[in-house]
Amino acid sequence: MTTTLETKIGAVHGTSKDGIANFKGIPYAKAPIKDLRWRPPQPPSPWQGILDATSFGHTSWSFLVGDDNSNADEDCLNLNIWSPSTDGNARLPVMVYIHEGGFVFGNGSKAFLDGQRLAQKGVVVVTFNYRLGAFGFLALDELDAEGSNSGMFGLQDQQAALQWVQAHISSFGGDPNNVTVFGESAGAHSIGILMSSSASKGLFHKGILQSGAFWNQVFDYDMDFARAREHGKKIFGRLDVSSLAELREVPAETFVAHYPFDFSGPPDLLNFAPSIDKQVLPEKGLRIFQRNEQMKIPVMTGFTVDEGTLFKNMLTAHSTPEEWELIGKTIGGPERYAEFQSLYPADASGTPLPKSITDFVGDLYLAHQTWKAATSQLAAGIEDVYMSLFSYTSEYNPVALHASDINFMFGTIDQPQFYNPPFVQYSESDRKFSDAIITYWTNFAKFGNPNADNLPAWPKYRGDAGDVMGLGQELGPTQIQIARFQFIDSLYREGHLRREWLDLASQNDTKA
Repeated sequence: MTTTLETKIGAVHGTSKDGIANFKGIPYAKAPIKDLRWRPPQPPSPWQGILDATSFGHTSWSFLVGDDNSNADEDCLNLNIWSPSTDGNARLPVMVYIHEGGFVFGNGSKAFLDGQRLAQKGVVVVTFNYRLGAFGFLALDELDAEGSNSGMFGLQDQQAALQWVQAHISSFGGDPNNVTVFGESAGAHSIGILMSSSASKGLFHKGILQSGAFWNQVFDYDMDFARAREHGKKIFGRLDVSSLAELREVPAETFVAHYPFDFSGPPDLLNFAPSIDKQVLPEKGLRIFQRNEQMKIPVMTGFTVDEGTLFKNMLTAHSTPEEWELIGKTIGGPERYAEFQSLYPADASGTPLPKSITDFVGDLYLAHQTWKAATSQLAAGIEDVYMSLFSYTSEYNPVALHASDINFMFGTIDQPQFYNPPFVQYSESDRKFSDAIITYWTNFAKFGNPNADNLPAWPKYRGDAGDVMGLGQELGPTQIQIARFQFIDSLYREGHLRREWLDLASQNDTKA
């Protein structure tokens, strides 16, 4: 079935399935091409006639090696909407998803991000694309001279999408005064950055952060204003151009070819990613959260029990007793080595246990900052703070890896997961678990509280290791390894780790 409705900027024509209206590829900003490449997003122009929103628009260019760019184009600033009502007075809760992908790959059109099942719970769902990699995060003095600080165009795109939601979502049955942003990995990092930015004020009212918080990259040197520009200016030599005008003429495919990402090292060192631009982000997000100056909103945060497996190759050499000892004595100093050993143990020979490696990488890279976001909201006086530990496994989901929770939260378990393992047909238990996750997520969007009468109670997080909801074979309160997070937390000074650690960890910067 099809459906057409009027909006403030023109009529739009979409589809309808099982009571859910779906509109795809709606532009939320002008195409960032030609002279608008590396400029802040510009408001879209009203269209004439009826906009065909029955198929997805172009995706942003992906820098992931081997990824499908067949539908990619720089004209990618579009969004997709699923709504159970097109009544402008319906005032339904809105859930805006920011996609995963390390700021270098991913898009809002993936099959596993279909909003149908979430919308069936009485919420309006929005997904969108934003500029990635070199297109979204290049910082240059020459760009700054054009009148706006560079380096965070991708985050400005996100803010523009949220501004569009504020202005237009009521036409699609949504309530602009009840917007929840949710995301996983880079999406969660985005939410933390948005919560740290004064330019986000009033754009959303609740946040769900899965496996990430404020892009507190432990491998960088803060990627501050000056260093982001030092990193950016290398692009002229790398692409053999001598001016910004020439750089704007370089085909998109050339950037993709020269800045590939393959999980061998952190994206902020090998490609382009968020930095402190003094406009969107005035300083490191962790510092803003530490001072309780972030947005004071209800949050749900969570992480998986096996966050580190996908990222262990990003760590410096770590397999031998000597390498593990070097890591332990460098991250916290020789005086903290015994504590490191107790939290991330080795065997009798000193060889690190495989679980210690993945725990350390997962904690350092993702889980600690996710926990920190929750504790910071709690310290800021927010009453509605919830935390979860995802451990669910089955034949469909054999390991609770980073991002293995996405399909369950969207109910798209009929699709392969984003890391695309051999697809196994889901079971009724998988569907039942997914339905519970969807209920928790949509209840939080509606009420600021995930609890439902027909599901086990989710406790509020109050800072104790047991104030955490276990999302596993059984649903209910569980324990987290809070001592590991407290150890890592104690190592930060002024928002960053020891310089000796940064020197060691960033040695993977072999492609810059």
